[in-house]
Amino acid sequence: TIASPIAPTSGGTVTANQGGTWTVQPGNTANTTAWLVKEQRSATGTTSQVADNAASVTLLASNASRLGCSVQNDSSAVLYLKCGTTATTTDYTARLVQYSYWESPFGFTGRIDAIWASDPNDGAARITEFT
Repeated sequence: TIASPIAPTSGGTVTANQGGTWTVQPGNTANTTAWLVKEQRSATGTTSQVADNAASVTLLASNASRLGCSVQNDSSAVLYLKCGTTATTTDYTARLVQYSYWESPFGFTGRIDAIWASDPNDGAARITEFT
């Protein structure tokens, strides 16, 4: 709370009074609370893989604790990855050719599905989820 009665004087100067509680950032003086924000960092990477499939499959379930994830397509078929449910070859977030790498955007914690253009049974999505 700040009380600031301001009264001009005849000399063109202003007399001002301050009161209340002040918060200053950064600082180490009395009456100071820092507003510092620390980025959350992951110390855990959990790997998994999902075999290539010509039907939509779930790569990762929704996880509110997820800080990020990465996917690499090591199948010879194109992988269509979707941030959301039921990926198709026309409804997807990212198209990954063989050995392409993708990272989740903007701290996305929802379900991630994928479908391959075909099922050559020669690869998988290699997934790492960071929590």
